[in-house]
Amino acid sequence: AHGTIPVGLANLTKLEWFSIGQSQIQGNIPPELGSLTHLM
Repeated sequence: AHGTIPVGLANLTKLEWFSIGQSQIQGNIPPELGSLTHLM
């Protein structure tokens, strides 16, 4: 099944690492993820 990146992920303010390498993500990256300043 295909999915999208949930906007609620931006609530994880201490998130440092997020991998979608083997997933079947569709759609746009939510602009709210730009607030994740610890994300590499």
